[in-house]
Amino acid sequence: MALLKALSAKDHAGLHIADDSFVKFVNDKHMLAIRVTEISQAACDFPIFMTRQPNGTMGLSAVTSFQTHENLFIRDGQWNSVFRSSILQTYPLFLMQSEDGSAQPVLGIDDSLTLEKEGGQPLFDKHGKPALWLSGVKATLMQDIQNVHHTLEFCDALSKLDLFRAINIVVHYMDAEVHTITGLNTIHEDGLAALSSDDVKQLHDKGYFGPIYSMLSSLHQLNALIRRNNASPTCPKIKNITLEISKLKP
Repeated sequence: MALLKALSAKDHAGLHIADDSFVKFVNDKHMLAIRVTEISQAACDFPIFMTRQPNGTMGLSAVTSFQTHENLFIRDGQWNSVFRSSILQTYPLFLMQSEDGSAQPVLGIDDSLTLEKEGGQPLFDKHGKPALWLSGVKATLMQDIQNVHHTLEFCDALSKLDLFRAINIVVHYMDAEVHTITGLNTIHEDGLAALSSDDVKQLHDKGYFGPIYSMLSSLHQLNALIRRNNASPTCPKIKNITLEISKLKP
């Protein structure tokens, strides 16, 4: 569990973030949160769905495995995809409210992470000043706040037009076991085709058709995910999967 603590020279001078810290973070995650601005890149490797987030809102998730606590994109301790979400690029750093109550957020770090005394990225220079690379991380995190807002607007727009299609992934294993993955939503293609000209213009003006079609095309990555699964020595082999319409509402 993440334990955020404001970054400070007092607590973190002389410490380094290991280059593989984000790999350890995602090693057991079968879904990764992404932003609407990242869909086209993520779709090159991952199947993407809309999912209910812990705070109750709808968000976007890239699926990394058919099993919980498994990530098929970690191989020999390395991240095996050209895509890295903004969350993975900035981990273990976050924005948090300043302890003095200032409106300007400050950098915080996941203090549950074991930091290194050498190697990786230093957090402060020898004079106790924040390392220069941290300014780039903070800029990325500030931009991510906007991208979270854009993602909420995207999901809200699709919901209002009834474009969510709740589905289940039914996984059939070679040993005859069957596992059903629920809680996933994709684009309702029939609903998309039936939109009025005004609704089409609304989505077009907001630039949403690119992400929509990227999400639909990302479903083809389910076949690639099966191949990754079956190439893994630790995962039960999959015979095939089927997609079924869920009776649950998004």
